[in-house]
Amino acid sequence: MTKFTGKTVNDALSEGLKALKLNRNQVNLKVITEGSRGFWGIGTKPAVIELQESSKKVADVEKKSTLVAKRLTKNQAVEALGEYLADATEAMGIKTEIEVTQDEKLVTYVFDTQQIGQLIGKHGRTLDALQTLAETFLARHKAPKLDIILDVANYREEQRKKLVKMAKQKAKQALKSQQPVNCPTMLAFERKIIHQTLAKSNVKTISIGKEPHRYIKIYPDKK
Repeated sequence: MTKFTGKTVNDALSEGLKALKLNRNQVNLKVITEGSRGFWGIGTKPAVIELQESSKKVADVEKKSTLVAKRLTKNQAVEALGEYLADATEAMGIKTEIEVTQDEKLVTYVFDTQQIGQLIGKHGRTLDALQTLAETFLARHKAPKLDIILDVANYREEQRKKLVKMAKQKAKQALKSQQPVNCPTMLAFERKIIHQTLAKSNVKTISIGKEPHRYIKIYPDKK
């Protein structure tokens, strides 16, 4: 297996796939260290992973998925992503069942596994990397606009509480200083929580940058 490093597991994975000239489902991923961004960016440590070319079975799944050219319906997209996540977690060596719940726009994939820590990773890095892969999968397959959340052991609810607390602290800081305040890079569903939390407060929130480095800037509302 070949080692690769990056700011996050996802960054290290991207570097590894580029170097090996393979795609995600053509490799087995082993996370050595998930890395850490510390406390909101302070005390960061790089992520270290090992990649090994996977079996022909997994590679064939990816090859088949990339051949889908037509625009998927919502139900087709939800089902295809579920199969993709099942294959991805299997390639990672994680045994899990996936329960899918959905409403008009939000689709939640809940993993039922005994390998909770391995799936979440330190500070949620592995689960976040899988979330990014899922969003990329939908975009590549021209799926309808869907908000998706990957969850295990109610981890996302605990994460939501922390994001709400952070949003309020950042808003308070912006109002006190009367200067814009940046939030760290976040996934789409995390940014949505920040926007919703501060929607009726005396600040404005704007998402800036391109994925996967998109973040929120909070401005004091000077109306």
